[in-house]
Amino acid sequence: MTHRSRLAVVTWTALSAACALPALADTYTVLPDGTGDFPTIEAAVDAAVAGDVIELGDGVFTGDGNRELRVEENLTIRSQSGDPSTCVIDCEGSEDSYALSFSGSVSRDAILEDVTIRGARAGAILVLLASPTIRGCVLQDNEGTFGGAIQTDGGPLIDGCLITGNRARQGAAIRASFTLTIEIRNTTIAHNAAERGGAIFGEVATIEVDRSIIWGNCASESGDQVEIMKSSSLVLTCSLVDDTGVLDPDNSVVYGNATTFEDPLFCDPAPCGSAPTTAGVYTIATGSPASADQSACGERIGALGIGCKATPTLGVSWGSLKGQYATGQ
Repeated sequence: MTHRSRLAVVTWTALSAACALPALADTYTVLPDGTGDFPTIEAAVDAAVAGDVIELGDGVFTGDGNRELRVEENLTIRSQSGDPSTCVIDCEGSEDSYALSFSGSVSRDAILEDVTIRGARAGAILVLLASPTIRGCVLQDNEGTFGGAIQTDGGPLIDGCLITGNRARQGAAIRASFTLTIEIRNTTIAHNAAERGGAIFGEVATIEVDRSIIWGNCASESGDQVEIMKSSSLVLTCSLVDDTGVLDPDNSVVYGNATTFEDPLFCDPAPCGSAPTTAGVYTIATGSPASADQSACGERIGALGIGCKATPTLGVSWGSLKGQYATGQ
């Protein structure tokens, strides 16, 4: 082999190795006043590629470009502060507006984290044949015909979320149909209102619930807490649920290990009929069966920790609650 041939081989090998290296992810910042790397969340989503991170500054995001977002790549959208109470996407009750949708080849690597969504009137989050991760979010004061907070025919992971004060015809918190497996972990679903399935409505759906609370929801027709239709399954482990409000005509609900049926003792819940609303305090009282030292599985159940004594009190910050979450109180 000539010197020139050896050089060509070495050069081609080096180029091939360089091309094989994964591209570095970019992080973009968007602020509510239109400053940052992009003027709106939508502009950032349109520019980003798989693996990129979009960080939202504290404040309230409103108007065109900050709602009806379509996520079709495995992006991360998260608050910079990690505090959903200070990072809000507000659809402002605009008719037929939703906050965002996940679709296409989106997997669990597509993440929405530590963001509040409120004021959507076509459902807050739409999951269309996708499987995103929705983590640490607050979904309140949303409405939809099917799924006030989340409507899905995919397989999302819902982890550490607070879903309260939403309204829909079916499944005020979650409406699932023709789904992949939906996983719900460490989540509080409370005081949502629907015609059918106050918290969850499932039809041809597979739903797994772990260390979560389903309590105080209401339905004007059927299934105050849950309505599970044919060809569906719901499995609960280490959870608190009001089983008197579960409609299960095919006996497809499984109350698994350490699931109990006791009042979680929320500090100051809003009346169920008041939905859509952002009102209510869903920390738990000292002695709650959802606390780590009282639960049947020895772990904290639900999204939030202890925030009041036997006589409920207000004024607990999200930051302190997340600190309690980290220590398992």
